[in-house]
Amino acid sequence: MLRSLFTVATVGLLCAACASGPAAPSAASGTVSGVATAVGGPVGATPAPMSGDAVVKDASGGEVARVRLDAAGGYRLTLRSGSYTLTVAGAGAPCSPASFRITGGGTVKVDLTCQMK
Repeated sequence: MLRSLFTVATVGLLCAACASGPAAPSAASGTVSGVATAVGGPVGATPAPMSGDAVVKDASGGEVARVRLDAAGGYRLTLRSGSYTLTVAGAGAPCSPASFRITGGGTVKVDLTCQMK
């Protein structure tokens, strides 16, 4: 009888832990998102979404994240708090790097404008 009560109590505690759902995102991380657009080119050309990868480097220059730009030139990444630089790799037009900072739980929007020749 005592063993049965112990088993029921243990299963009850495990089920309570499962019902609480997934853990909340870490307060030590945040999100960066934006769009990379190409401008310039022939006279009358309209801005166009970039293709390639959004590349994030940390303060020491090491690559910490890379994601493929979507069809609209958009990207979204979750990063730990810190200072970063964003650029586009594999693009047909050079993009100047953009610096940004992520703080715990924050969201940052960083759009890149790349110059077509």
